[in-house]
Amino acid sequence: MGVLFSMLVFLLSHVLVSRSRLKPWAIQKIGQSGYLAVYSTLSLALFAWVVFEVLSAERDVLWLTPAWAYGFATLGSGIGFVLIGIGATTHNPFSISFRSGDFDPTALGVVAWIRHPVLWGLTLWGIAHFPRTENGQP
Repeated sequence: MGVLFSMLVFLLSHVLVSRSRLKPWAIQKIGQSGYLAVYSTLSLALFAWVVFEVLSAERDVLWLTPAWAYGFATLGSGIGFVLIGIGATTHNPFSISFRSGDFDPTALGVVAWIRHPVLWGLTLWGIAHFPRTENGQP
């Protein structure tokens, strides 16, 4: 139950900020840099809570890992990290990126074929890390 609750709080913290007037209000009060620092710290703390809850949750063996899955995990993680890197360094109006400046809609680049490369990269990385077991042990 702790996993679901922590994930719900994590997701709500993102949805409520992006879908309300809270973000513009916070930026007006503490500035863009201050907002990013506070929001990033909050997001990391909530993510750490999710990780803690997942690691302390009771586990049930769902399947035994076939040999091919290890190669898939390596490949999926590699592609996922490349997408995360591309997304973090490409100016994207749909996401926070490390690149500043105005967005040019005539030069979409990677955003044209993957709207949110960071999200796709994290998804691939997560899928590659489904719970694996060896000899029936979690």
